[in-house]
Order: sequence, then structure tokens, then C-alpha cells
Amino acid sequence: MKESKTELILIRHAQTRWGEGRYCGFSDPPLSSYGRWQVQRLALHLETTEVDSIYSSDLKRARQTAEMLSSSRCLEIKTSPSFREQNFGRWDGMTCEEIVNQDREAYERWLMDIWNYQPPGGENLLQLKKRVCNGVITLITSHRGKRIVLVTHGGPVKILVCTALGLDAAHFWNFRVDQASVSVIEYYDDTPVVSLLNDTCHLSEG
Repeated sequence: MKESKTELILIRHAQTRWGEGRYCGFSDPPLSSYGRWQVQRLALHLETTEVDSIYSSDLKRARQTAEMLSSSRCLEIKTSPSFREQNFGRWDGMTCEEIVNQDREAYERWLMDIWNYQPPGGENLLQLKKRVCNGVITLITSHRGKRIVLVTHGGPVKILVCTALGLDAAHFWNFRVDQASVSVIEYYDDTPVVSLLNDTCHLSEG
């Protein structure tokens, strides 16, 4: 029997008005003007790619990215909180310096064990993995043999790539997932293959 290939195109949302300097989990800043330019470039890059479904985190920065990408396609965007960024609790919206000044001990414990330690009022990577992977399993099961776009956040993309490659949380910091980047995981039945990671060539084209 021939294996079916289900392609999951993972897109990290474009730049927000907060930029890259703050922990942005469940907070909901909109895209910046530069972020909108990034999505325009990304949309041009993907315009000849046939897509069967578009899913998105329900947070504004992801939804706005998905809406701009889908503007020329007759596809409904389906949103879900399953694909949100990690919940950083009371650290949400703060810079590293601000967290260290206010919560040094907890921050150092988190950096030493991001898999199990929860930021105060937030969630750890194990909880993030369970939430995101359960959501993706539902997508893959519902769209066998299709190509799906999922607009999400840096943490979920990293978790999905680590899971596909059989890597643990120790490798979470070992690769980048930039804003407005494209990564692809192909699922052959239930076997994942990472075929593209953190592609941003569209931001330098033209």
C-alpha cells in the first residue's frame, strides 16, 4: 500500500509592535508595519503553493498573519488556542532584564529546567508540547494526504520540530525559528520528516 503524505507548513507569525525584545506568550500585540511587509513578501513566496486548509493560533499576531496570507485564497481560517505560544505567566510582556531584576531565582530555575519548571502563573514546555501536539494530531488525522498551513509561534514550531526529530528539551535552544519563517514537516502516515526549517529567503528576495 502506498504511503500517504500529509504536508504541514509551519509559519511563525510576523513581527509585532513589541519586536523581539519581550517575552510574548498569551499577550496579544498586533503586527507592526514591518511585520505586515514581511507577510506581503511571504504571501508572494507562497502564491503558487496549493493549500487545502489554513489553521492559526487565535492570538492576534498569528490571525493577522494568516488573514493576509489567505486574502487571495478561498479558504476559511480555522483558529484554535491549541496553537498559542507558551504561556509565560507574569513574565509575559517583560524583557529578560526586567525578569532578572524582579524574579531572578525563578528565572534561573526555569532556564535550568524549561521542560518541567513553570514560569509563575504560566506553563512549562511539557504542557506546551501536550497542547500543541494534540492539536496537530487532530489536524493530521482530519486532513490525510493534504497540505495544511498552520500559522503559529516560535515555541510551538520548535516543539513540533523537536518532536519530529526525537529531540528532548535540551535541544530547544539549539536552532532558530525567525518571525515570518517557513518550516515544513511531512507526515508519511504517522512518520514525520522535517523537510524545511526556518526558511526566510523571501525576506531578502527582490
